[in-house]
Amino acid sequence: MRNAAKASFRINGGPLKVATGREAQTIIALVHAGSTGITSLETFKAGWAVRLGAYVFDLKKMGVPIQAKREPHDGGNHARYSLAG
Repeated sequence: MRNAAKASFRINGGPLKVATGREAQTIIALVHAGSTGITSLETFKAGWAVRLGAYVFDLKKMGVPIQAKREPHDGGNHARYSLAG
């Protein structure tokens, strides 16, 4: 069995929070992406996040400030997620 990702973090000096699995991968990817952010297609191509929106939702419930910006493309639009603030 593979080891699940784990990320410990604080939000604005608050209590220590821990994310594991895909939520940990998502917060790590958001930190690395900086203001550029990430999309579902990018994380899917990287081979790990088919349900990025769900992982972002879970992190938001933990209090992580994540913003979504809509980007148009052929056939519709998608969200680009980045850490807010």
